[in-house]
Amino acid sequence: MFADDTKIWTKIDKMEVKESLKLDLDNLVEWSKNWLLVFYTEKRKMMHIGHKFLTKHSMADGHKVTQLEATVIERDLGIWITDDLKSTEQCVQGAKKAQALLEIVNYFSQRH
Repeated sequence: MFADDTKIWTKIDKMEVKESLKLDLDNLVEWSKNWLLVFYTEKRKMMHIGHKFLTKHSMADGHKVTQLEATVIERDLGIWITDDLKSTEQCVQGAKKAQALLEIVNYFSQRH
């Protein structure tokens, strides 16, 4: 089992909330230890949505502390999410899939 689909969302508008998020991350690490679930280091990311109040966060895992990588785009359950919450990337990816399918259909229709 893995805990790689776990997410924490919070609105950070003052430093006290940042500390609250740090406590939530620490509690999440403890929870994962109790349930023997693993967080993959490469999947630990954070996204600042709709603002540029940039913060840095880390997660401890045993003796190792990992800085969370900031990202501007992520795919989650098949949906592309960007830090500006615009649907452009979702549309681009959907169009690419449709074009690929159309090419396959076109290829087979020309063979018969």
